[in-house]
Amino acid sequence: MSFPDAIETSKGILSVPVPVGKFLLINNLFWLHGRDRFTPHPDLRRELMRQRGYFAYATHHYQTHQ
Repeated sequence: MSFPDAIETSKGILSVPVPVGKFLLINNLFWLHGRDRFTPHPDLRRELMRQRGYFAYATHHYQTHQ
């Protein structure tokens, strides 16, 4: 079985609906993710925001490495 077939038929697939006006923040180093078909809402604008950085470090990490 190919890798794409294996992940598409996996029992570990989880579908998470994201309500209008909400967002989902995921860690790409931990989750393998995809998206279902997107249906645009006529009254809303869809934007992609990418935030790059280190979220797991404690505040003191930044203070000691300046």
